[in-house]
Amino acid sequence: LADYEIPFFLDGKKPMLHHPLVELILSSLAVIQGKWRYEAVMRCLKSELLFPLEGDRAKWREGVDRLENIALAYGIQGARWYREEPWRLKGENSPFRHQAEPSLEAGGQDEETELNRLRLMLVKPLVFLEQEMSKAQTIRERCVALYRFLENSDVPRKLEQMREEANA
Repeated sequence: LADYEIPFFLDGKKPMLHHPLVELILSSLAVIQGKWRYEAVMRCLKSELLFPLEGDRAKWREGVDRLENIALAYGIQGARWYREEPWRLKGENSPFRHQAEPSLEAGGQDEETELNRLRLMLVKPLVFLEQEMSKAQTIRERCVALYRFLENSDVPRKLEQMREEANA
């Protein structure tokens, strides 16, 4: 039908496993359970549901791609994701000074500062979730913590925005 440009409607079920909301929930719990392993953090960030509601998602994706390159190049794991201490990517004070430096698009200190700002902004909701989950004693309290995480991250409005974009 497609070859002959004949319009058709095909009704079929699609698995929900790769839906951004499911991916965010599973990966955010994996971040906490797995002690902030690179793979789980990146899956969570790539769901795009931790991006701010306003702004160009393409630019945010580009920023996450840069963070991923740095994390891969320097083997970022664990607490280094959320510590306030900035990632030093260049210079003598860098803990990574003996490793090959990744090429930074803008180069220099401004790029480093921007990456650190982006990193801390994106992981802040995950830090909140981890703190709330550590306080939770019951399954109900854990569910409430997860719900607050989704609400504080403005996930319902972001999903609505994604739906509107897909419809357009």
